[in-house]
Amino acid sequence: MQSERNQQHEFIAAQLEALASARIPANEQSLFQKFIRHFYEMATLDALQVRTPEQLFTIAQRHWQTAKKRPAQTVHVELFESDSSGSSNALMSLNTQAPDMAFVMDSVSIAIRNTGSAIDWTVHPVMSIRRDAEGNALEISGASGEEGNKESFIHVQCEPLANTEKREQLRSEIEAVLSELKIVVADHKAMYARAQEVAEKLGTVPDSHNADEFAEAQEFLRWLSDERFTFLGYARSRSETDNAGNVSLAVIDEEGLGLSRPKGRFADANAYIAPQEELNKYAQSARLIVVTKANSRSPIHHAHYMDVISVKDYN
Repeated sequence: MQSERNQQHEFIAAQLEALASARIPANEQSLFQKFIRHFYEMATLDALQVRTPEQLFTIAQRHWQTAKKRPAQTVHVELFESDSSGSSNALMSLNTQAPDMAFVMDSVSIAIRNTGSAIDWTVHPVMSIRRDAEGNALEISGASGEEGNKESFIHVQCEPLANTEKREQLRSEIEAVLSELKIVVADHKAMYARAQEVAEKLGTVPDSHNADEFAEAQEFLRWLSDERFTFLGYARSRSETDNAGNVSLAVIDEEGLGLSRPKGRFADANAYIAPQEELNKYAQSARLIVVTKANSRSPIHHAHYMDVISVKDYN
């Protein structure tokens, strides 16, 4: 049975290669043949069979128009009516191209579903592409290829949105989310390192503080750092006391990582944790560590209210 399904998959691939031979310029033939084969190699047979070879070819060809030359590590997002990609369905299509990253499909799906649109069909190939200094594709292989950078391609067909303005809002949101995801991935190791540094500092207990509480907090942070928590952002605040003796917390912008990097939409970490007066109470309290929910949902991986772990750092 599996052999028969593999043969059917290969038959579809052969049909697509025949279409490519007839329609792609000779100077692009070699690379595009590799591109379209890898574009659908990980797609299930069931997914491929609900679209005609003509539709599958047109979807891959549209991706190719921007994939064949673009700067490496950049993000590209476009929305268009599915009829223009060969589909007879009254659907909207979304194309994204970005560096391959964890949670990329989850994050794009969140943005689409947040509009109220339902996803009808999707394909998500990953390829290794070697490019020259101008961004021209020189060599293309599958996700396991060792040459070039891993690049993610997503094509989604979903229920259409009401108007051009809403489509542009979705396009901008996905572009922002993919850019934020790049930052989260880039800062991944640094955020785990910060958590480990804070845990290490908790090994020194200030006078008049509870040693057991510090030991428990230290163990908790180390447990989180053992790949049990997805770190999306790191922020550090400074405790400040005014002339009247009131204590408040102020974010140190340059310390931000991930979603909390300076100038990002989550840069002011305090704003999505709790009202300022509640934060000020925490600053003045004896509590060492607080786990709470943010007032914002995560745009990455899971569309839940983010967990916030606040730890005091004593000098």
